[in-house]
Parts: sequence; structure tokens; C-alpha cells
Amino acid sequence: MVLIFDLDDTLYEERTFVLSGFRAVSAVLSRIVDVNDDLVFNRLIDTLDQQGRGKIFDTVLSSFGITDDLTVQRCVTVYKNHIPIISLFPGVSEMLTDMKCRDLYLVTDGDPLVQDRKIKALEITQFFQGIYTTWSYGRNAGKPSLDCFHKIAAQENCALSDLTYVGDDPNKDFVSLRAHGATTIRVHTGRFKATKAMEGFDAEFHLPHVTSLPLFLDGTVTY
Repeated sequence: MVLIFDLDDTLYEERTFVLSGFRAVSAVLSRIVDVNDDLVFNRLIDTLDQQGRGKIFDTVLSSFGITDDLTVQRCVTVYKNHIPIISLFPGVSEMLTDMKCRDLYLVTDGDPLVQDRKIKALEITQFFQGIYTTWSYGRNAGKPSLDCFHKIAAQENCALSDLTYVGDDPNKDFVSLRAHGATTIRVHTGRFKATKAMEGFDAEFHLPHVTSLPLFLDGTVTY
């Protein structure tokens, strides 16, 4: 079995990366607006929780009377370039260690430099035969594109139907793979855990957490 994992909200909670980035931005903004960095940090979190992702930095800067694009871009740069303080979900490191006899791969969307910093911070490189940051091959290579999955299949000399993919996002993670007969497993963790998938987009199997995977694969537990 060729087993492939998603990264964000599958192996660790992606919100912790966001909060880590907010901490880095708060340290910079607090000096610009001359207020306590905890106040800036909490305002960033409140804005995220109230309006979702998008123009968070624009909104918070505007609340301090700052509207210039250069300062917004500085916040974005600090956020993207910060060294993240993040950790795997409990039990994931042990699970990956126990699976070392399997062919494991990682496929993750997003800015390659940002994703590489996450991977380095999580100290997971040693677990995988290959790690594919899809946007390294262009934005069109991001999921639901099968570009990186074809690369893995070629490396393993197997068909797409021989792949098993574990991810969390029913908007993009499973639809293309499932159409080609791959085994798809959705973990209900992170910001998409309660998302209802569009018809044809959901995974074939569902797990409450990625650490349930070994028992599921062994047939000990079914969901």
C-alpha cells in the first residue's frame, strides 16, 4: 500500500500555525501602533473568528488608523516568513514511527517556502519517502490536481488506484483521486471537520482522527 498524507489539519492543527504567525506579526505591529502586543494579538484572533480568513491585517491595521498597503504587505511578509511554533497532533509521531515499514508520502498545498517551514518545525521529514509541496510545480498543481499523485505513482511504479490518501478537506482532497479508484480517507479534524461535502467530493472512508488510521487499516476498527 502506498499511503499519502495531507499536512494541514491532518497531521497537526493548522490554526496553531495561524496563531504562531499572529504572534510574530503582533510583535512588529505593536511597535508601529505603540500598543501592547497582546492587544494586537487578541484583535487579530477576534478578527479571524468574526470574519474568517481574508483581509485580516487590513482590518486590524484600519482599526488602528493605518491604511497604507506597505504596512499590510509588511505584515504578510512577517507572517509568511516567521519560524512557526507548532507541533503534531498527540500520537502522530508515534503513529508515523510505527508505520516506517510502509511507503509513506506527504502532499500539501500552499506557498512552498511556508510549507517547508512547517515541515521543518514539525520534524517529520524522516518519516516520508517523498514530500511534495504542490505549488512548487505551479499553482495549477495544487489539489484537486493529480499532478503530484501521478509523480508518486510513477515513483512507486503503480496505478493511481493503488494509492491511499488521508486528508481533511472535502472541497479538494478526494474528488479527483476517488474518480481514479484510489482509496480516500477523511479525518474530521481542523476547520473542515464539520463541513458537508458537495456531491461526489467526499472521501470513501471517515475517521475521527488520523491516529485512528492504523486500527482502520488493520481492520480492527471500522467507521
